[in-house]
Amino acid sequence: MIQFKSILTLSSPIPIWTLCFFVWASALEVEPCLAHTEQDLIEATKKTPVAVTVFEDRARVTRSASLTVEEGTHRVVFRQLPGELNPSSLMAKVVGEASENVLILGVLLEAEYPEQGLEYPASALREKLNQIEDQLLAVSSQIDRNQLFSTILERYSEILRSVVSGVGSEAQQPKWKIEEVEPIQQWLLEGEIAAAAAADRFDQQQSQLLRQRDDVLSDLEKYRRNAGKRLWNATVTVSVPQDSSLELELSYDVASASWQPVHEARLIESSENESSEDEGSAKVTWHQRARVSQSSGESWVGVELTLSTLRSSLGLSAGDLVPVEVSLRDREIPTDGQRTSFDSVDMERSSEEVLMEEGESLGMNGWSSPIIETGFGGVVSFRIKNRVDIPADGTSHTVSIQMLELDAQLDYVAIPALGLGVYRRAKLVQPGPGMLLSGEVQCFRSGTYVGIGEIGNVAPGQSFQQYFGLDGRLKMFVQELSDVQTPSRSAFSSPRYERKNLYSVTSFLDQKAQVEIVDRIPVSMVEELVINVGKDTDPQPKVSRDGICRWNLQIEPGSREEVLFQWIAIADRGSESLLDLVDDD
Repeated sequence: MIQFKSILTLSSPIPIWTLCFFVWASALEVEPCLAHTEQDLIEATKKTPVAVTVFEDRARVTRSASLTVEEGTHRVVFRQLPGELNPSSLMAKVVGEASENVLILGVLLEAEYPEQGLEYPASALREKLNQIEDQLLAVSSQIDRNQLFSTILERYSEILRSVVSGVGSEAQQPKWKIEEVEPIQQWLLEGEIAAAAAADRFDQQQSQLLRQRDDVLSDLEKYRRNAGKRLWNATVTVSVPQDSSLELELSYDVASASWQPVHEARLIESSENESSEDEGSAKVTWHQRARVSQSSGESWVGVELTLSTLRSSLGLSAGDLVPVEVSLRDREIPTDGQRTSFDSVDMERSSEEVLMEEGESLGMNGWSSPIIETGFGGVVSFRIKNRVDIPADGTSHTVSIQMLELDAQLDYVAIPALGLGVYRRAKLVQPGPGMLLSGEVQCFRSGTYVGIGEIGNVAPGQSFQQYFGLDGRLKMFVQELSDVQTPSRSAFSSPRYERKNLYSVTSFLDQKAQVEIVDRIPVSMVEELVINVGKDTDPQPKVSRDGICRWNLQIEPGSREEVLFQWIAIADRGSESLLDLVDDD
């Protein structure tokens, strides 16, 4: 508290209202607010973040300071915050028991350029660059003189050869003696050798100087970048009503940070899983990970990491739908070149895109974290239990979330329209808690890598499927029996198109195999065309409203099962052209 005697002894006159103010402040035992001094400035000892929440396109970084302060107003400084910090996102708060009494008066953000005042390195580099340029100029001049000397020697050599060995009359030829020619030749030879050695020496000097110049220019460029590199210092002013200990947190957003879920699924079949009594059951070990990358300018060392599915780019409304009218002329049948291949790496995309079966997802991805926070709009945050290091190098760093063991029902799937392969499939249930996120999953079967698949979001309790590649012990054979378009032959007959195929699967497994064969029939959207499964089809399939046909076969070891598939399209008289739409092969 400022004493009266310190005021009264001032040499300058003091207005009466100032004296009254201090008398009133003294009577109320209130300390007047004067300009801040360095004595109330507290440095935050932790120079790195303690917690980070990573979103789709940014990250929320938190620093903290543990303080024991006396009653009064204090300023806490957090230094060297990253340059790409978003100033509008800056927020300070007090956590813990003291949060109810401590008041945050404000946050001041100041830019700092650590390298900007260091003029000496730049001056020294520029001086060194000038010296190298002068040396390069001198060497270049020496190279030019040496080249001129070499040109003169070559010219002297040509003159000597033409004079000594020139063709002409005896009277025109000079009287040269060998002892006169040899010294000249020796002088020319020594001159050429010296010129060549000097050329090599000058070239080496020039190359060395050019490298030195490039190094200096590179250092200068780094200095220029660092000189313009900005950091932030944040000063938080707090008012403490009484002596207390408190935890002060400062949070801010940075860009250049993102994450994506990645997963690993390992199929353990009944032969490896001795506890399984059902030959169609197995275990799938699922390891959920995340790839996190950031280049914010500060490394995250030992932070509490939270991964959030919140997306700031989704907008505020769902938008408006524009009505779409579909007519017959708008229909398009995919050609062979447009068909998606059905392979062991990503066959789930093929069946979804080509067969277009509603509600079926082929593949699997992303699991929930052991500590999950669910917010508005289905936003899920995965709070990692272990502390994590994420360097600010812009590369992906893998973070482990959790490992699960799932019960799986196994079978095989074949889609003749997409290929002759028979693929291993595991039917799973998402056990939760939390959302199964969309992304990629690396699949292993019996310890062997079989490919990468993808899946969309799956809610807890929802069934889904994961494929584990081609199984060569099941062989499929396809035979086309009929592909005929028949015109109308009388007033009582209608034009028709018939297709009939024979599918057979042979098992070389040592146990019974359950195989699902999937095919399709076209779906007519017009009254003039009727399409149905033919009566010769054996066995009869399950047909969805989208025309997807399924047969479930039980194949004994070493045996073969067959499916005869026939479908017929009948058009009204005068609408024969509709049959060309279904004949797409």
